Amino acid sequence: MREFLLCARRYHLLVVCVSAVPLAAHFPSAAVTPDRRQAQLLAVVVAAQFCAQFLLNRGFQLLSATRGSAVNVLQVRGVVGWWVSGWVAQWRLYLTNALQGGGAGR
Repeated sequence: MREFLLCARRYHLLVVCVSAVPLAAHFPSAAVTPDRRQAQLLAVVVAAQFCAQFLLNRGFQLLSATRGSAVNVLQVRGVVGWWVSGWVAQWRLYLTNALQGGGAGR
């Protein structure tokens, strides 16, 4: 267990160091602090994600290993489908605007 915690600390330290370089260089733009409303929305998203992860982990404890692995496979499939549908909708919007003469950036 100690080795796992040491590896996890090293991973998070590496992530912080790699993220600090672009933040310090203001790349691609300077970091800003969220205003009060944005901070509240961020807190709601964080709380919802934490609860969802907790419930997912509890569900994996209650399921058999076979059903749990099937859920993992379906999660990936669902996320890819969600991503592709969003990508297709975005390109339809760009093409519609471009064909109507409005330009892709509007």
